[in-house]
Amino acid sequence: HPGIVLAAFIIVFAIGIILFLISLVGRAGLIKSVNLIATKKKSSFKNGWKDGRKYLGKLVKLFLLFFLAVFAIILVLGIPVIYSVMTGSWINAVFVGILAVAIFIPLIFVLALTNLYAGFYIILSELNVWPSIETGYNLLLKNIKNSIIFGLLLIAISVAAGIILLPAALLTAVVLIPTGTLLFFLNKIIFTIFLVFAILFFLLVLLLVSSVFAAYKTTAWTLFFREIAKTESKEAEKVPEAELVKEISPTPVPSGLGGPENA
Repeated sequence: HPGIVLAAFIIVFAIGIILFLISLVGRAGLIKSVNLIATKKKSSFKNGWKDGRKYLGKLVKLFLLFFLAVFAIILVLGIPVIYSVMTGSWINAVFVGILAVAIFIPLIFVLALTNLYAGFYIILSELNVWPSIETGYNLLLKNIKNSIIFGLLLIAISVAAGIILLPAALLTAVVLIPTGTLLFFLNKIIFTIFLVFAILFFLLVLLLVSSVFAAYKTTAWTLFFREIAKTESKEAEKVPEAELVKEISPTPVPSGLGGPENA
């Protein structure tokens, strides 16, 4: 039934886009709320959601640029590998593939952090998309070491949390799989109902856990961004005295246009 499959795919795709847009609004609202709380101001879910909707258009544009950049990198790095495979040069394909992965990982890391910081500048500094990308990239260059350490720390925390939750997932599987097998042989209708509820339960738990981690990581990155951006702002305010005098000195008048030598 290709028509049913196509319709189901379109529905799932549409739901995915809607959830993605909601996640962008929610993330922007969370960032705005965390920033307000960090400055000892009040915030609420309603105000956060309202603030988050203002930045949806810019965040979508930022995501599309990030997606196109990743696609272009994959295309450029993948063409030599595909060519080597098509010509039967398997050794070259393996070598070029390893080299492509070695190039791809740091590039994606830089792109991801630039995209992250650009989003913060869009939400917290009211910048447009391209200026936010440039500013985010410059901020990353000046704080590349701290950004890498902080990112790896959050990855380690996520892995540790996953290891902690793994026994709970295995215990749930130990209970549900034998029950489902038994119901399958007893009554197919009851088994179908059980399977639907089991899938829904799994998705709800997965959504809850992933939402908690997403909120935690967004909050952590927001506070980290505030610190490094604050440091950059303080450094930018320290203008050398000679440079300040140079900026406020009058522009010299070229000769022949009424300068002292022509007076």
